[in-house]
Amino acid sequence: MTVKPQVESTLASWANGTSCADGTSADGTSADGTSAGEVANEQVSDLAACVDIQIAAESDQLPTAQALAVWANEALTVAADNRWSRLPATSVELCIRLVETEEGTSLNETYRGRSKPTNVLSFGIDEALTRIELGCPQPIGDIVLCVPVVEREAAQQGKPCTDHYAHLVVHGILHLLGFDHEEEVAAQDMECKEVAILRQLGIANPYE
Repeated sequence: MTVKPQVESTLASWANGTSCADGTSADGTSADGTSAGEVANEQVSDLAACVDIQIAAESDQLPTAQALAVWANEALTVAADNRWSRLPATSVELCIRLVETEEGTSLNETYRGRSKPTNVLSFGIDEALTRIELGCPQPIGDIVLCVPVVEREAAQQGKPCTDHYAHLVVHGILHLLGFDHEEEVAAQDMECKEVAILRQLGIANPYE
């Protein structure tokens, strides 16, 4: 579910660590003949993504900050290389925050009107309302993962917890790039894109 605050990221003031890696942005819609389930064979983008990792939860199954940054960058890279979406600047930044049930419930209730936690929330930033400073990465939004929900789902679905975290990071990134699953056709397209990105990460199709 994508939630768009009016002016700036609601998480912008929270920071306890940043992990940066080479990432990308996109500059148009599909022009290379690839479909949602196919990806380009080589990286063609050269932009950078900086990922702010915020850990506000405890678990012995938490992914590392490096893993979270790698997953986010891979999603951005595949999206850029296949021209699935347009990112607003030559370099971008985003935040991934891992939270406990209480914070997850509060955010879900505030922005979606649902008084229970959900596995992932994406907070996109309206490009038109964001100041662009020369030489600075353009923020594209925040992703919040509710740790107890994510790990419970992984156990119930019988899949590795790490794989489920990776899937939800990819899912959240696609929301930040403007994809949704409100309609069946859009949902199928988004799922195909998720599967394609996860394949690049060596992760099995989560929908099978």
